[in-house]
Amino acid sequence: MRALGYKAGIGTASRVMSIEGETTTLGVLVQSNFGGRLTIKGVNVTREFNLKDTKKEGGCSSIMIIIATDFPFSNRLLNRFAKRASFGIARAGSTGGHGSGDYVIAFSTTHRTPGAKPVSREPIAEDEGWISVAFESAAETTEEAIINSLFKAETVTDPNGETWEALPVDRVVSLLRSTGLIEPGF
Repeated sequence: MRALGYKAGIGTASRVMSIEGETTTLGVLVQSNFGGRLTIKGVNVTREFNLKDTKKEGGCSSIMIIIATDFPFSNRLLNRFAKRASFGIARAGSTGGHGSGDYVIAFSTTHRTPGAKPVSREPIAEDEGWISVAFESAAETTEEAIINSLFKAETVTDPNGETWEALPVDRVVSLLRSTGLIEPGF
């Protein structure tokens, strides 16, 4: 698997949010495999490292995303929530190529029975600002999971002798540090 020109794989990230006074958790797992221009914290790493733009390579690749939360979203809200993952993919640098099959599954671990209200929590009105907080968290957490999939991947050589290079993490950290986006001690 490659993402944005580098060896990639599985990445995870999570957030704890406060919604209407209740603490809820959001977790994202990605299997990164797509092209584009690697972007981290708004910095176009592809351009800064003078790398080949891989947006055309992403046309035949797919990213798979699983979003889990313990917040009692309805099926309709889970569908809307899942769509926000695409913002995280875009933030990381994907342009969503023509042949790209990007799949997102979102689910809530809150127990439900058909036609019944959640057992542990009552749903709250959708017109509240909490929906925007949850949607933003879905995008941010997806972006972070993608970057984590790149940061943890290692260079490999496939059986055909093709080498898939790992992201040069030290160079990326140095670049982000020089822009002031991460603290000097990181």
